[in-house]
Amino acid sequence: MNLTDVIDLARKTGVRDVHAEAGKTVVIVNSLSLATGCLAVATGIVFYLLSGSNWILFPALIEGLLFALVMVLNAGGHYGIAGILMYLTQNVAAVYFGLRLGMTVEVQLLGVFLVSASLLVFKKRLIRICCIGITCLCLLLLEYNLYTGAFKPIPVDPQTRFLFRWLAIISVLFLNILVIYFYEKNANRLYREVEEKNHGLKLLVGELEHANLSKSIFVRETSHEIRTPMNAIFGISQLLMREVDARPELAPVAPLAAPLYGASYNVLEIINNVLELSRIEAGRLDALEKEPFTLKPWLEGVVAIYQYIARTKGVIIQLEISSNMPASLISDKV
Repeated sequence: MNLTDVIDLARKTGVRDVHAEAGKTVVIVNSLSLATGCLAVATGIVFYLLSGSNWILFPALIEGLLFALVMVLNAGGHYGIAGILMYLTQNVAAVYFGLRLGMTVEVQLLGVFLVSASLLVFKKRLIRICCIGITCLCLLLLEYNLYTGAFKPIPVDPQTRFLFRWLAIISVLFLNILVIYFYEKNANRLYREVEEKNHGLKLLVGELEHANLSKSIFVRETSHEIRTPMNAIFGISQLLMREVDARPELAPVAPLAAPLYGASYNVLEIINNVLELSRIEAGRLDALEKEPFTLKPWLEGVVAIYQYIARTKGVIIQLEISSNMPASLISDKV
């Protein structure tokens, strides 16, 4: 197992016991704790070698242990406590080293990192507000000490101050880059999820359009198939009507011939309407055919269609036309 495997194992400590979304937060907490802890221990040792002061070495080692404890808490499933401990440790360390080192390092540069880390780790709005408030208080405390000099920093020679200042700047820059990396990673993940949802939606829309097209084709073809035998029935009813008018002996059939003719005509019109709907769905619209037709025969035809069936059920349909009704209309009869 090489160093990369060890780092990856430390970053994923405690991830197996949570769902995917919470696991990403655990990885972020572990990564920030590992990076900050290693930087704290390394800079503490370097400062000790340069200045010989234990006031930085031992607090840096304690900070490293606290960040190790964060990963131990994650491994035990205490994710909330681990996140809070990580954030408080970072703020307390920023205040302590800012007071101890003064202008040697600009700990205030950590403000961006601390605020960004709180937004990455914590999802609840109240916790985020509290974390940002804590960071602001820490920065105000450092600024107050800078202008008042209430807490005297550790005296170091100019060369040590210069080296340690740039070491601190590089460390803070690395932490900010790490946070930006996680933000970009989350943004890319959200973008991929949106793209996958859009792709799935496009597939669904395509399937619905295909289903609608199949339905339209089915209705159109079925209507065509029904219209063929209905044309034959309508033709027979027309022939029967002519025979009834020409042959008096067929007079008893007359009450049946008229409803048959009207019903077959009506069914043909319905089928034509269905086919008309299919043409509309296909984007082919027919103009309305405005023509004059007499209203009374048209109404009588509608009644005649159902008159025979109504009588078999003991129902009588009566048609009453008001004297104010016009004799004819100009409209689309269908």
